[in-house]
Amino acid sequence: MPYVVNGTGTWYYGKNRVHRISGTCPNCNAYAELPSYDTTKYLTVLFIPLIPLSKWRVLEECPSCGKHRALKLKQWEESKAEDSRHVTEELRQNPDSPEAIQKVMAVAAMYQDEQLFLKIADTLAKPMTYDAGVQAQLGHAYAYFSRLSDAEEAFRASLAVKHDPDVAEALALQLLRQGRPDEAHSELQHCLKSDEAKHAGFVYLLGEGYLANGQPDRALELFDQATTMDASIAADKQYQKLRKRAEKLRGTGKSIPSALLTPSKKAGYEEGGKGGKVAAWVGPLVALVLLAWYLGYAWSLGNEREVFVVNGLNAPLSATVGGTSVELQPQGRRAIKIPEGTVHVTATTGGKSVIDEDLELHTSFFARPFISPTFIINPDQTALLTWEKQYYAEDVADAPEGEWEYHVGQPLYEFRGLDFEFLPFPGQIQMGGSSKYVSRTRVDTVRDLSDEDLVFILPDTLEEAELTTYLRRRAEFEPGSEFWIAFASSKMPDEEFLSFIREGLEDRPVRIAWHRFYQSKMEELHPEHDLEAEYQSFLAADPENADLIYLSGRAMTDIDASLALFRRAAEAAPPLCVRCLCTRLLPFVCRRIRRGRATCATGDRRPARCAFVSDSRSQSQAGHRTY
Repeated sequence: MPYVVNGTGTWYYGKNRVHRISGTCPNCNAYAELPSYDTTKYLTVLFIPLIPLSKWRVLEECPSCGKHRALKLKQWEESKAEDSRHVTEELRQNPDSPEAIQKVMAVAAMYQDEQLFLKIADTLAKPMTYDAGVQAQLGHAYAYFSRLSDAEEAFRASLAVKHDPDVAEALALQLLRQGRPDEAHSELQHCLKSDEAKHAGFVYLLGEGYLANGQPDRALELFDQATTMDASIAADKQYQKLRKRAEKLRGTGKSIPSALLTPSKKAGYEEGGKGGKVAAWVGPLVALVLLAWYLGYAWSLGNEREVFVVNGLNAPLSATVGGTSVELQPQGRRAIKIPEGTVHVTATTGGKSVIDEDLELHTSFFARPFISPTFIINPDQTALLTWEKQYYAEDVADAPEGEWEYHVGQPLYEFRGLDFEFLPFPGQIQMGGSSKYVSRTRVDTVRDLSDEDLVFILPDTLEEAELTTYLRRRAEFEPGSEFWIAFASSKMPDEEFLSFIREGLEDRPVRIAWHRFYQSKMEELHPEHDLEAEYQSFLAADPENADLIYLSGRAMTDIDASLALFRRAAEAAPPLCVRCLCTRLLPFVCRRIRRGRATCATGDRRPARCAFVSDSRSQSQAGHRTY
């Protein structure tokens, strides 16, 4: 039998080739209409048939207790075909044999094949009016298929040839079902004259027939006779209720329909309704709806994919990602939603272009609802990302060591299966199951490290070429930071470094740190180069620029001329910050003095007491500029 729990399990759907008979359930003894039918067992969810499992032939299902016999439809059909083949072959060999005809009718009734039965009945059985056995078998088969008038005719034909009490009782039952108790009375004389308990049932049925025909007095007499023949009838609760109702109707001529004798309007055979066809479509329709929902959900996920945009620079960044504008503060982060696909990314900082390229942002269309990718776009390609795995356990000794990885130097990153995005690990979690430990993963930008700390991490994380690219980007997009240009100078080949740094000499505002490293490298590598002339040309193009005045002073070989330019730089409008000027100047002057290329204006080799410093100290109040 099928079985469901809260609507989920297996159940029958659809009824075809339905045959109904009135009878008593062998399990609960309820008298009811017992249907037999072809059906399909489905896997159900909330009573919705989703997947057909197998086809069955249900036999005499009780509407009261639900119990029934069942045989797989294929097995039923094979058995029916085999038995039909045997009896039809026998009938073919002996077409006039009453035994062969009776066997065919028996097989037709056993397999509830009304069409086969009617074919045999009309062509072979009915003409055999001379054979009492064939006519009796024909009557029982007609009755089985709820053809009451045909059954009556066949039983009368059998009795005309040979009187048989059993056939007379069968005929009486058909007459009672047709509402003709007086005729049934004459057929049941052997029962009325008997005092045996086996005949009490037909006497009782005859009483119900009279009661249904509006003769309660006659019915009560027959009830009394039946209970005398079989005392167990009197103890039946249904009988007791029916008798009370009949006693109230004495002398009224009113009728009480009999549940046992009233034929069901649905009794007999029918091809079946539309339930099976509807059930066959439910599963595909549900699957289609779920597929449409799934595809729509997958499309919506891809059309609004969450992406984190991070800034690894110590400067503000303006980016456009897939048409969405993003303003990021130094070391900032922002989450946006954009469609997957080819994403055009542009970004600028300090008026310089950081990136202008297409990035491919893709996930598998059909797998999207089951995966949870984390996309991170870093336009400047300098943010240091850390992927970490941490283990939790009831006993700390059971937890393995945590894991981590650094990621840097790429414009796009994709991580799968993260538990936390840009959030710290919780202090504790709820564990379930029998595992000794569980793990959680996260990704975040590294912001608690200084630039100096990165010196130790980057060489181990990046290849040599990648490291060079990284340093070039940090130096280019953070021109005010001497740290990154110095780091680049230490890691890049000298000529490559000079070639790179020349690219920024024409930038305005002037990149002082770049020029200082350029001047130092040129003095070291190309002493033949005329730095003084080069910087005089820079100054000639912008003679009031304090930065260029200062840098020209650094390029002069005459210390007096240098100091004059330095004083001029401090007095310019706006002036070069004296403090910054001194910080950059003193090592330069002292280095030249040590090399014997210049003499301090005061003759004192202690730079801190240089006359320029004491004369210019008050000018520091004019303003402080940071480079």
